[in-house]
Amino acid sequence: MDNIYSYLKNAWYDLVTETKENPVFGVLLLILSTLLMPLGVNNILIGIYGLVVIFSLNKNQNFSLGDLGLPMALFLWALLSIFWSFDPQESYSVTRQIGLFLIPLFFIFQKKISQIQAQKIVFYFSNTLVLYALFYLIRALVRFTQTQNFDVFFYHELVTYKVNAIYASAIFFIGFFCFHTQKQKTKFHYIAQTLIGMVMVLLSSKIFLIITLLLLFIYHGFVQNPSRNKKRLLILCSVVFLVSLSLVGPIRERFLIELQGTPLIELSHDANEIEEEGIGIVSISDAWFKEKFTPNDFFPGTAFRVYQFRIFKEFLKEENIIWLGFGFNASKDKLVEKGTKYNVFKGNEQTLGYDQMNFHNQYVQYFAELGVVGLILLCLTVFANFKNALFKQDFLHFCFALMILALFLTESFLWRQRGVMFFIMFYCLMNTVDGKMILKTDNKSLKQSL
Repeated sequence: MDNIYSYLKNAWYDLVTETKENPVFGVLLLILSTLLMPLGVNNILIGIYGLVVIFSLNKNQNFSLGDLGLPMALFLWALLSIFWSFDPQESYSVTRQIGLFLIPLFFIFQKKISQIQAQKIVFYFSNTLVLYALFYLIRALVRFTQTQNFDVFFYHELVTYKVNAIYASAIFFIGFFCFHTQKQKTKFHYIAQTLIGMVMVLLSSKIFLIITLLLLFIYHGFVQNPSRNKKRLLILCSVVFLVSLSLVGPIRERFLIELQGTPLIELSHDANEIEEEGIGIVSISDAWFKEKFTPNDFFPGTAFRVYQFRIFKEFLKEENIIWLGFGFNASKDKLVEKGTKYNVFKGNEQTLGYDQMNFHNQYVQYFAELGVVGLILLCLTVFANFKNALFKQDFLHFCFALMILALFLTESFLWRQRGVMFFIMFYCLMNTVDGKMILKTDNKSLKQSL
């Protein structure tokens, strides 16, 4: 207990000291630490952030645009699309992406964040994720005692549909690798990593589980350069981990649905009910070639994305969108028309119809709605992020860059404000700081505070 009190006391003193040194330190940490809270809280903090930057502005400071100009240009292009949009009213919702412009602008004019401050921001942010992990697990346990339903421990049910399992997985992902890559691990680091890892597994996002395993192999196989015995141990642990996952029903189902058509957990049906209700499972081949579906046809995740790409390909042939696109968020009516043509499930009071869903691919989403120019700007932004991670040889930055590159292939991640704020905050933080983001606790000043 004394150790915990001492740690919190030293951490609080360190936070106050760093905020006095650079006023934006505290507000950046607060913005990141509230990403899982209601968006209103985050919006207020962004406003405070802007005021802090204005009042701490140094006229003699050197301002540099650098790679921060790319997401700013991306937002301005989306804003301009209102003028040629197929649906201007829908395109006005571009305001939810204003973070792509404001956050880089603040970073340009604020007092520069030092390498050690950036490391501390990520580390303290990761500490808050331990509290979130405990909260979600305890809440799920309470709900289970009330409902006796194991689903409360998994996917959207664990973090709520509003927060969304994909966005929560992205946030916890950073914390997991922040603790995993610490140079000198303590018991707290191991406990924190285990808790966050447990939540990531329960969120059961296929893309994040795959990327996490891949990055663990890269880190232990190449970055740390382990011995042959350690490599064998890593492979053995990975096999045990995968076998363990296969024994957890809801997680197993989320993988089997892609391989052999097992119904997803979100359907709230078992296999017998699926057969009785005549629900068909759409294969990847059918998603691309089938001329007509029925409202009872269920699209697994991969098959649905193939179907959406098929529709996008048809749009390129039928509509004049190659250079400018439909306009930001203006593809909705066109997707509904295609849904009617192919007779997909239209939705009901409980479930969103397939024709109401976006492309679930950020690259395709930008191409369809902002044309070739939008796609190029997005690719340049992703490439700059990846290039900088490799140039700095920063593994945590590399984890973020690879995750974003892959995530944009499976989700229209920037079409929700939570995704925009997560992406742009870490993009700006990691691409404006020289040096690595890994907290080196062998540093004397850090030993005293942490």
